[in-house]
Amino acid sequence: MSDYRERFHAAQISGTQIAMTPLEVSMPARRIRLLLISAILSMLAALPALAATPSLVLSKTSVTEGEKIAITVANGESPSHKLDWIGLYEEGVTPSGHPPSIWYVYLVDVGITGGNGVLTFDPATIEGGAKARYGSGKYKFIFAYDDGYHLEASAGFTVTADQGAFTGASPFYLISVESGKAMNLSGAESADYTPIILWDYVGSANEEWRLLASDKKDWFYILSRLNYRMVAVEAGSERVVLLATGNTSTPKTPARRTASSCALARVRPGR
Repeated sequence: MSDYRERFHAAQISGTQIAMTPLEVSMPARRIRLLLISAILSMLAALPALAATPSLVLSKTSVTEGEKIAITVANGESPSHKLDWIGLYEEGVTPSGHPPSIWYVYLVDVGITGGNGVLTFDPATIEGGAKARYGSGKYKFIFAYDDGYHLEASAGFTVTADQGAFTGASPFYLISVESGKAMNLSGAESADYTPIILWDYVGSANEEWRLLASDKKDWFYILSRLNYRMVAVEAGSERVVLLATGNTSTPKTPARRTASSCALARVRPGR
């Protein structure tokens, strides 16, 4: 068996003479290896345990505007600080307080006190003007400690417009806030290039519309109940008319839903 040898000298005392003679002391290589491994393990055991990384896991990564999302928090600090929080932001916004979060909650307020737990985000709980910031688009939840903005974890998701609210069994009347008149197909016609006008509301079929969400935030297609032709601006003019889409399931031109008073329309259920 191979071994490591260290050469020492043993002293022999004879009278006043001291003679040094070589002496070999052997230590097997296997024992050396075991001693090194034991020393390394002892050093590792003395180090503080590495904390697991905090995380957020969402029950869904694609939702409609009104859908709830379950958020699982894992490996947060324990016990949770009273100001450890979850916040909601647009995907491209860096949390800093400006702008503020769209929605937030402190973990302890939803019963999470040990750094691990599940809470539910309900869009209906978004308050005030922040509601206008939540629609179809990309968003993220962030997890931070002690009311701060250093991100411990984040998780993204996509919101699509809630088409069911606009394209269900019942059509809609579009009523002008300014005049109280209804959006109407002129002459109750339904052919291409039929002008779109405002007329006294009477609840007729040529006043009934369906709204279909597009892939752009706050943009909708407006389709006639009569034949599912789409409201559009005639090429080369500013005249608003009815046009066939070629494919009623994917219209080509969106109509802007806006809060400006000159274009704001009140939607109420039709027949």
